[in-house]
Amino acid sequence: MNPLRRIRREQRLTAAQLAALAGVSASRVWQLERGENARLTGPVLEAVARLREDPRQVAREHEQWRAQEVAREMERAGRGDGAAQHTARKWART
Repeated sequence: MNPLRRIRREQRLTAAQLAALAGVSASRVWQLERGENARLTGPVLEAVARLREDPRQVAREHEQWRAQEVAREMERAGRGDGAAQHTARKWART
């Protein structure tokens, strides 16, 4: 599971609440949770730290999770899944 989503759920926060804590939009949190953006940014990592999580560890876990997701999408794309091909191309650019 995406580490950001895991933390948010453990803390019983909505995406909007986490976004407010980080000073970013809820759509930014949703993008990070879906893996559409490659890296967790400073404000998000600062919010993670305020929730008593190690921001460096969360950033590493997020990068590992995203790499696994990209690999999974690339595999699906190789099987001719049009939606996966679109996602894989999009993620490769971020």
